[in-house]
Amino acid sequence: MPEPLLAVENLVAGYGGAPVLRGVSLGVAEGEIVAVLGANGVGKTTLNRTLSGLVRASSGTIRFLGERIDRLAPPDIVRRGLIHVLENGTVVMQGPADRLATDPALATAYLGL
Repeated sequence: MPEPLLAVENLVAGYGGAPVLRGVSLGVAEGEIVAVLGANGVGKTTLNRTLSGLVRASSGTIRFLGERIDRLAPPDIVRRGLIHVLENGTVVMQGPADRLATDPALATAYLGL
């Protein structure tokens, strides 16, 4: 069986030392569509922010295309092809001085793509 495109194993992440995600594991195969569903406050946004590098995992691993990405900066994750797009179509990336760039053209220019 081939390795998943995205593999998350025993992920723990949160804010200010308080874990929101506790031992989350999932895999997404090439061509597969996966939805993360749940009530408000259960960690959907924290999971997406952690996958994007905007929130640092305290333990566990995230692999994309076979490469471990859980310690990479958001621009490095985007360069590898994993992006975070909000409901309204805004592309999220971490920019200078921890500002969030919401302009796709600015994000492209910042990343040099």
